[in-house]
Amino acid sequence: LRAEAAAYLRLRSPAAAGRLNALPLFPELSAADPDDLRLCLSPFSTARLAAALAGEPPTVRVPFLDALPGVVADIVRERLDARPSGGLAAQGEVLARWRTLERGGRVRRLSEAATQAEPSE
Repeated sequence: LRAEAAAYLRLRSPAAAGRLNALPLFPELSAADPDDLRLCLSPFSTARLAAALAGEPPTVRVPFLDALPGVVADIVRERLDARPSGGLAAQGEVLARWRTLERGGRVRRLSEAATQAEPSE
């Protein structure tokens, strides 16, 4: 859906298409610095976090769960077993909070986190 929207926007407004492509997708947050991710996730209930993670593969789930305090991560894991609904809305809430924190300079941009994770030559 995002690719189709970006293709349409490229015809109408290349700048808008560029802004759309610059927004992170939920799975991309799994590459964030764990402290930044923890800050982003801190206001969410375990039910909302479980809903956001329910449809994601382990490669996405694990970094999110690792960023949470132990007891909270355990509760989220338990809630995942119940296959909670509302995942897209919960993911949107997490992404909105990430963008707010990013604009405020409270978390590193994902592109910066990836650059710092790469070994230097």
